[in-house]
Amino acid sequence: MTADKNKGITNVIYNILDRPQEIQFGKGEKIINTYSADGALMTQTIQGFPTGNKSVEYVGELVFANGVLTDINHELGRVLANNGFKYQYYLTDHLGSTRVVLQEDPDVFTTSAGFETESMEEESGQFIGYEEAVRISADMLNHTPGEESMYAMRLSGGYRGTEREETVRWTVLARGQHAGRV
Repeated sequence: MTADKNKGITNVIYNILDRPQEIQFGKGEKIINTYSADGALMTQTIQGFPTGNKSVEYVGELVFANGVLTDINHELGRVLANNGFKYQYYLTDHLGSTRVVLQEDPDVFTTSAGFETESMEEESGQFIGYEEAVRISADMLNHTPGEESMYAMRLSGGYRGTEREETVRWTVLARGQHAGRV
């Protein structure tokens, strides 16, 4: 490919390893790539775009944008270094293509349930099987403060008719993914 009118690419210059060395666009914008002898991308310089010029350097598993560490790649995903060191894990299909990205972000994905009568309607929309959970009225199981607290619930499985319903737990660890049955 030497041009792509859909993307506004007017010319592509390849190096001896048949990798795109320079990609030129219609209004003078260009992307310049530098490769190592084995064909691994080392630097990418973006010039002339309205968002400004940018230089990205790839040093092993480390990625630097304009001299600042942004990403640390590893075999299961990456660490976003420029955003408080947040971990991202990639779930891939049988061909190795990324299908799901899991990110450690407790501020966004945290929810809780108090299992009290006045909050049942709101909480039932956040949890699957909330309505079918067995409500137990026992002081020794109830750890919610207040006099109006009367119930506890069993969430780690239960019985529906003659079939046993199991709860599946996903635990994302710093070294990988694990799906286990509780």
